[in-house]
Amino acid sequence: MSPRTRRLVTLAVLGSLVAAVLIATALGR
Repeated sequence: MSPRTRRLVTLAVLGSLVAAVLIATALGR
């Protein structure tokens, strides 16, 4: 896997994690 692809995959994973946390907190309230 090229460094560029790895970077995009890492950003996608982090973004999905952040989105999951935001949705969880929004539903928690």
